[in-house]
Order: sequence, then C-alpha cells, then structure tokens
Amino acid sequence: MVAMQIISLLSSFLPGTLPTINLAPSCCVEDRLELLIKTCLSIYSEETLGKITELLNPLANKYKQHFINCLALLSPTRELVAMVTECKSILVYDLFCSKIINENILNFINLFVHNKTFNFNAPPLINIAKESYNKNIGIDVILEIITKSFNKLEFNKQELKDIQDISLKIIDKQNNIQILNKQITNLIDTLWNEDKDKLIPNITHLLATLIPTLRNR
Repeated sequence: MVAMQIISLLSSFLPGTLPTINLAPSCCVEDRLELLIKTCLSIYSEETLGKITELLNPLANKYKQHFINCLALLSPTRELVAMVTECKSILVYDLFCSKIINENILNFINLFVHNKTFNFNAPPLINIAKESYNKNIGIDVILEIITKSFNKLEFNKQELKDIQDISLKIIDKQNNIQILNKQITNLIDTLWNEDKDKLIPNITHLLATLIPTLRNR
C-alpha cells in the first residue's frame, strides 16, 4: 500500500498522468513533495535509502526551491537528514539561499556544514545571520553555523567586518550567556583569532562570564 502511494505521488509530477490516490485540487507542488517525503520516511531503512534517493533526486533537482520549502516544514530527524544528504541535487549553498529561514532550515544548515565540504563566497552566511538576528530565531544555532562555516568561505575586508558586526549583535542579544559560554568563545576564537584585544571594548558587559573561558584557550 505504501509503495503504491509513493508510485501514485510520483506519477502526479508527470504531465498527462493521473495519480491513483485522491489529492485535493489545491494540492500544490510543495504539498505533494512533503507528502512524498513523509511517505518515503515511513519505509526508511539503510537498505532502501539508495532507492528512495533515486526517486527524490530528480524531483529535488527540478523543484529545488519547493523541496527546500518542504524541509522548512519538517524537523531534521536522523533519517531525513540522511535522505537529504544523499540527494546530490541539494547543496549547502541551496540551503544558505533558502527563501524561508526558520529553525528547521537553520538546523539543516548546521548539520550540513558539519558533514559536507563547500566553497562559496561569504554573503549567504552574512544574510542568514542577519535574518536569524532580525527574526530572533535559532540564535544558538546560528552561532554554531558561523563558527563552522567561517574558515570554509571567502571573505573580503568588508564582509569580514559585516560578519563580525552581526555576530556581536547576536552575542549581545543572548540572555543566557553562561549557557552559551562555549559557543560564544568558540565564535570569538574563530572570527577574531589574534585580535581579541580589539574586541574587548565591545563586550565589556560580557567579560565576567567570558574571561575565565577565554583565559584557558
């Protein structure tokens, strides 16, 4: 039954083909993709992963933004992350440039920057950092993304200043500095490296919690 549902959903993407399951007239590409992904996940196993990604990969390529919009609606479980990782059509850059930035997308990006190699310019990272700050979403996750991505991206002088400035704003927004102590000090080590002295005037109000950790690094 599940296999037939997958076949029917796949057929709904083919011109001139009628699906054998009932879909609402308003069922758009994203709705169908979301249903297809969830259906595939219901039979997910290591053995079937390759077959599932063979089915999803051409759709992810043709309907890339729709596919990424679906990911914004789904929590990044281990199975889903494995499936998306195997979809060669979806690159780290695509996630960085998603039109929707929410907690789910940020979590996907965080997992992808850890597991995948990539090389592109800095503006997409700066943009999602600003989006996270402005919307006040995924503040702890964006700190990890910046730290993990920084040395993999190309920054000119202005872009370096931009990512440092928005990072300071994000740090300043934290209410639980003690909890995020390690993340913040990792970020400072990465973005300011040997220039921590230049940073001190901007974070004097945080020094009581950060100095003990910075001294040990």
